[in-house]
Amino acid sequence: MLWTTEETYAPKSMNLGTVLVPFEKVRPGNTDAQVHGNILWASKPRFPGSFLMTRKNYHVGDFNLFYVNVRENARARVRAFGAGNE
Repeated sequence: MLWTTEETYAPKSMNLGTVLVPFEKVRPGNTDAQVHGNILWASKPRFPGSFLMTRKNYHVGDFNLFYVNVRENARARVRAFGAGNE
């Protein structure tokens, strides 16, 4: 993802992976994202059984929707911190 508060659209192709319970499979390109004001909007995620979801608020699983991007961002931040403290 973009890691900015600007309203630039991040297409599904930038989503490195969503994970669902029981966290056995990474699903890349599952949803897109765009900041609008102070809200992050995402399209409805697609995964087996998603047609059964009637919920419009995915806040309960927002971390899961961009799991691999968050993980990679955390790794980059740790590397940068370590490089600054050598």
